[in-house]
Amino acid sequence: MRKSSCPTNPRLICNQTLHVRRKAGKPYIKYYSSGFAFSMFQNLKMPRNSKEKRLSGFFGKTLILCLLSAIMGFPIPVHSQYGLIGDGFGNNGYTTRTLRITVNSGNWWDAATWQGGSIPLPGDHAVIRNEHVVMLDDFARVNSVTISDGGTLAVYDDQTLVIENQGTFTNNGTFDAASGRVEFAEGAAAAGSNEIIFHDVAIVGIDVQFETAISFISGTLHLISGSVASAPVYLEGSVLRYATGGSFTRVTEWNDPWHVQVSEGTSLYLNLAGHYPDDLTVLGNFTIDSASGGFISHQHPDIDFRVLGDVLNNHQLRFHPFFDQLGPPRSDFYVGGDWIINGQFEPFGRTVIFNGSQPQNAYAGWSSPFEGLIVDQGSTLILHAMLLSKDMVVRTGATINAGSHIIHWNYSFTSNSFTLEDDATIITSHPEGISNSGIGTLVFYQLSLSPNATYHYTGTTHQVSGNALPVEDNDHGAKNIIIDLASDELEFRFNTTPTFYIESPGSLEIRRGTLICPYPLDGFAFRIEGSGALVKSGGVFRIEEGSWEQPFLTGEYTITGGTLEMVGSGSTNPLWSLRSQRTYHNIVVSSEFADDLALNMGPLEVLNRLEITGEASVRDFGIDGTGDLVMDTGRLIILRGGGNDITVPGLTGDYYLSGGTIALENPFPNILVRRILRGDRTYHNLEVNSTFLHESMSNLRIVSDVTINGVMDVNNPARLEILDENQITGPGSFHLNSDATLRYESIFGITQTANRGNVITNNRVFSAGARYEVSGASNMVTGNGLPTQVQGFRVMLQNSQDAVTLTRELTISEQLELENGLLTTDGNQLFLANPAPSGMGSPNSWINGGFTRTVSENTSSSGNLLYFFPVGTETYRSFAGIMFYEGQLNTNDEATLTVNFIDPPQAEEYLGNLPEEIDGILINTLSNEGYWDVNQDGVIDTEYSISLRAGGFEGIETPSSIRILKRNDRNDDWEMAGDEFSYGTSEGDFYFLQQNVNGFSEFALGSDFDINPLPVDWLSFEAELLDGEVLLTWQTATEINNDFFTVLRSTDGMYFQPLGQLPGAGNSNQVQSYSYHDSHPKPSINYYKIRQTDFDGTTGYSHVVAVEAFQGNDVRMFGHKGQIYFYIPQNSSGSWDYQIFSLQGKLIGQGDFVTLHDATSHVHDVSSFIGQILIVSLTGATELRTKKILVR
Repeated sequence: MRKSSCPTNPRLICNQTLHVRRKAGKPYIKYYSSGFAFSMFQNLKMPRNSKEKRLSGFFGKTLILCLLSAIMGFPIPVHSQYGLIGDGFGNNGYTTRTLRITVNSGNWWDAATWQGGSIPLPGDHAVIRNEHVVMLDDFARVNSVTISDGGTLAVYDDQTLVIENQGTFTNNGTFDAASGRVEFAEGAAAAGSNEIIFHDVAIVGIDVQFETAISFISGTLHLISGSVASAPVYLEGSVLRYATGGSFTRVTEWNDPWHVQVSEGTSLYLNLAGHYPDDLTVLGNFTIDSASGGFISHQHPDIDFRVLGDVLNNHQLRFHPFFDQLGPPRSDFYVGGDWIINGQFEPFGRTVIFNGSQPQNAYAGWSSPFEGLIVDQGSTLILHAMLLSKDMVVRTGATINAGSHIIHWNYSFTSNSFTLEDDATIITSHPEGISNSGIGTLVFYQLSLSPNATYHYTGTTHQVSGNALPVEDNDHGAKNIIIDLASDELEFRFNTTPTFYIESPGSLEIRRGTLICPYPLDGFAFRIEGSGALVKSGGVFRIEEGSWEQPFLTGEYTITGGTLEMVGSGSTNPLWSLRSQRTYHNIVVSSEFADDLALNMGPLEVLNRLEITGEASVRDFGIDGTGDLVMDTGRLIILRGGGNDITVPGLTGDYYLSGGTIALENPFPNILVRRILRGDRTYHNLEVNSTFLHESMSNLRIVSDVTINGVMDVNNPARLEILDENQITGPGSFHLNSDATLRYESIFGITQTANRGNVITNNRVFSAGARYEVSGASNMVTGNGLPTQVQGFRVMLQNSQDAVTLTRELTISEQLELENGLLTTDGNQLFLANPAPSGMGSPNSWINGGFTRTVSENTSSSGNLLYFFPVGTETYRSFAGIMFYEGQLNTNDEATLTVNFIDPPQAEEYLGNLPEEIDGILINTLSNEGYWDVNQDGVIDTEYSISLRAGGFEGIETPSSIRILKRNDRNDDWEMAGDEFSYGTSEGDFYFLQQNVNGFSEFALGSDFDINPLPVDWLSFEAELLDGEVLLTWQTATEINNDFFTVLRSTDGMYFQPLGQLPGAGNSNQVQSYSYHDSHPKPSINYYKIRQTDFDGTTGYSHVVAVEAFQGNDVRMFGHKGQIYFYIPQNSSGSWDYQIFSLQGKLIGQGDFVTLHDATSHVHDVSSFIGQILIVSLTGATELRTKKILVR
């Protein structure tokens, strides 16, 4: 129920009954619930002869009391002379209140805003009516303010509205406090039907009441004098400020304030009395200003004082001592924020518990000791000064960050302790770490440090662990060690026991700084063992002890940064091993002592960098990852297995190799794997080593270009393979050493100085004692880098139809192996110096040219001696074998045999004395594919047997009727070669054998044409230029199943196109003549050949002829019958120079000539290069001509 003088001055009263006394006149009453919608006046009808009346039934309503004027005859406002008295009016009397009602929206101090132009004055009651907005922009004092429903009062920033004694601030509309201030005097109240959010409120009198359900403070409630009878709600960030001066005892103003500030010399007694059963809580900070004090007096032992924010004491904060039958006080002081003590703190047996959800800072020193301190679960306390506490507990899940400060109590007292529970954390940057010897972070008589806690080191200088770190023998504990020093230049060591244990799920974590596990020294642990994990995001882990499988921790490794250093220390155990199946970030391996550190590594992964320096040696059993490789000295020895064609080194990052050596070796002495060298990298020194030579597998493959700045050594008995046109290049050297093997594929082979071929380093050494293998995918040359003498040579081209051509003469001291493809001598001598009989490979590979080999009676072979000569042409494999009977080979010291298979000459020259009956068979035809020329040097007259292979020969139908014929030269007659003829087949080819042969000469296969109709036997093929046309004529001696001839023409001697066809004679043993006219020859050299086709589609070819059919005035160059012709027309006289090169760039001829004003030709002989393509360059006064020419 509210009561008011007339017209309104609402005042909250507690009773439901109102006592009214009358002095004079008739009292009337009106009431309303909101606004001023008055009821009709009602006479109170006072009892007879009574001046008092009790009013009831008006609870919750506002009453207006009036007196009936005896003069005017209607109710008028009560004036003082009528003396209406009601409960709570004060002074047992009544003072007239003047009502000021708004008539417009406007400024408080604008007369137009108020009824009658009367601005509210002190003692007045201001009413802001519906839909009116009043702005207060200057100081104002009134007794009361009522904001009607729909009305608004807005206080400008920093302005003050004073509510006087017994006044009321009633909000039934809207109140905008901004940052203004409302001051309440004695007995004043805040009420209304809508919420009131005050910014600042000043209390300057006693018993100020706030209707709690609607009253809120967003700024500061200043208790300047007086008291609060009922408290408002304190919003987040608001302040309850005690500024009364002197002593003040907390009563009802508290209501869980956000921030509390004790200032202006006030001594606040928090009055934890039993009739306040709940803990006393400050939702924010608790601040005691200078010259002020906070005194926590306990009348109940189980009520705690809780500050959820910071505690800032600038003068005095003390608990009152209290002892009763319940024993010592059990109440505690909970702090959720920072602890800043610049004054005096007296706990008197109470425990301060830090329980913040965010890290808390403690600023306190010698003058503010704790008797008990607890860092509660989940909380972190950071010390910024020395901390004194008689007893201290860091609970499970809590953290104490001591920094470089000491947590201390008098060390000589036995009744003090420090406890670090399981899963708690202590952080220290003290140089001496955690010690139980009176130095370091903790100085207590009794330390109870859990082996399952976390010990976090953050030193700003070199730091040790401290000898108080738990290292129990029986229970090593799952402790966590975190090393996070100020920089990586700072060192950290364990000074506990020689072996420090970390068990799972504990871990060693390195974030920053250098952890050193030194070579065994007194006082420092050199071994960190256990099943715990290793975590590294930075820093350095330096291990100086040579021992098997470092680090010793066997748990999971999570390494995202930092460096692991393995440092040789001169120990007697140089063989180390880095723990495998782990991922590392940076690894640095170093040693100052030769042969001191050989570190086994792998399989493992390096993410950022592997660095090898000094005399260190790393044995790579599987180092992979995206890291870089850095070496200035030292060795990386690659021993990894895991199958063939693994790319090594396994690191895929950048390589910075200013020195040092990478060596590739077998993973085991009797096991070889083929590796691929990582390409597009620059290496310094590179070694290819092996313990044995595999029959075909390489130790190392080069599949992309690599650069050598130092030396690349291929050592005995390793094999290096360079694929395709990939190159070993760079300013360094390449050494293929004795007994090593090089397999190469470039079409240019290996060269000595040119920048082409598979090896083009600045310096190249190809040992004569090495083995060489060619395995190109197309025609290739050996190159002038191939020494003229080698230990072994192997032909293993990828396509059997391709050929490798000797660039120079070649002597093979041990073994020639022919596996696939042709070996073309190109007129160079091919000499096998090993006298031991041996085979040489497969039917898919032979020598196109002459082949010389040493024969000797003094060999390790017993029985007959068979020497094999795999010779032939581009088309025919015409192998020869010569077997000397046991004990019948007589030679000089260096005897040799040379075998060559030669195209047949013209028929008359070839047939010689044939036909003739030999060994009972009419011999009238010879092998059209060619004949064998066998010569000896140093072989004394000896009988032998000879076998000849007719690989690809045509027309052999009755091999028993074929005989091997021999003659000394073309001027001699063919005769039977020895006796005891036999034949057989091998891989689809016929071979023929005759025994008891004497002498070495020409050998051919002969037979009766009717029995073995060998293919078309060409007698002649000629071309002649006649009146601008070319006349082609040819003759055959025999034809078998010959269907037709096709005339082919070419302008370069290589690519032929058909011109026309002529029918063949079918079967004939008579001379047949043919002719063909080319009516339109090309104005150049025209090359012709005839293709003969059998009825079954089998084809054969004649030899090539050429005719010059030039027209016009062009300078021309062409090859014909072993000559290069230079044709100079009449209009191009002058001096001319020419040079002739092989395809390999070798200069094989040069010269000059002068022409006059008549057309002339100059000729250079190249008959020794028939069948080859040469490059011809002709230079005149005004022009340069270069052309490729096939020599015919």
